[in-house]
Amino acid sequence: MAISSIIEQLLEIKNEQVKTTNDLRTARTNLIACSLMENPEEWNALLDTVQNISVKLGEINIELKQLEYIHVHINHGVLPY
Repeated sequence: MAISSIIEQLLEIKNEQVKTTNDLRTARTNLIACSLMENPEEWNALLDTVQNISVKLGEINIELKQLEYIHVHINHGVLPY
């Protein structure tokens, strides 16, 4: 039962990682398309968004690596992706 729980967590966090990576890609594209000189407030808001998503993605990656380590090295499992 515990092993399937870890696999479910891995898949859930992996999906969250993919979604957040796509969100970051979109936010970066929006930031690049915005002009700092013409719209400084909008540019700063977009930069904050990129930074916040980057931090969130870093936290997700840490959690994913921890679960992968537990599943592979401690439980001797195989990653489902």
